[in-house]
Amino acid sequence: MPDRIVFNVAIPRADEFTGQRHSPQKSRSWFWRTAELEFCRGGSQIGVAILGLWFEHGLPPGAAPVQDFCDWYKFAVPPDRVEDLGKHVELATQEFGQKCIYLERAGEADFIANPNYRSAG
Repeated sequence: MPDRIVFNVAIPRADEFTGQRHSPQKSRSWFWRTAELEFCRGGSQIGVAILGLWFEHGLPPGAAPVQDFCDWYKFAVPPDRVEDLGKHVELATQEFGQKCIYLERAGEADFIANPNYRSAG
């Protein structure tokens, strides 16, 4: 069993319902709060203001895509805590005014230890 399951999360920079842009501090605060969660204990910001295009379900072919910019984050959680991350991202849909937020299960990760590591303490 892997040490962690890796997830990528795209946090939109604007409220889907009002169109108002979120401040960079709001996304940064969410990232820090998420990284500090007991089941994450870390994370990485892997992109800022990445353009995304998507097509609203039910639009006719040739309809213009919805464009949005997202900040992209990577988190790794223990296999038995995957549901906790899902619930946390579900809360973010409300915090950031979204119908949904993209949460990608990216893979598995293991921690490979340095056998010669000595603590400074």
